[in-house]
Amino acid sequence: MRLPRDKSEVTIGSMRTEIQIYKRSGVQDALGQETLQDDPYEATFAQIVPLTGRELFNARQVQADVTHEVRFRWVDGVNPRDKIVAQMLDGDRNFEILSIVNSGERDRIAICQCVERV
Repeated sequence: MRLPRDKSEVTIGSMRTEIQIYKRSGVQDALGQETLQDDPYEATFAQIVPLTGRELFNARQVQADVTHEVRFRWVDGVNPRDKIVAQMLDGDRNFEILSIVNSGERDRIAICQCVERV
């Protein structure tokens, strides 16, 4: 078994949490006001990593509210406006994507910096 060389490498076995990615779109109501609507986009498996210590400090220098990294196989069309819902044994957890990185620019692994919303 080959171990990951750095934190951007993810093994398939570590992606064991089922997630649903939702596309956020603006919809105008009868009064002309825009409201956000979440439409299911893609279901896949991911690795959810809570950030602690130095990682959290470094992430907050870029994005003030980053609490977790969510890593999954690359999905075209995912952007920072979207949302991730993780199906856990104790209920769903909601993550708002703040930034997304195409690891190695190879369209294989997406690394999202997220904030958990309760």
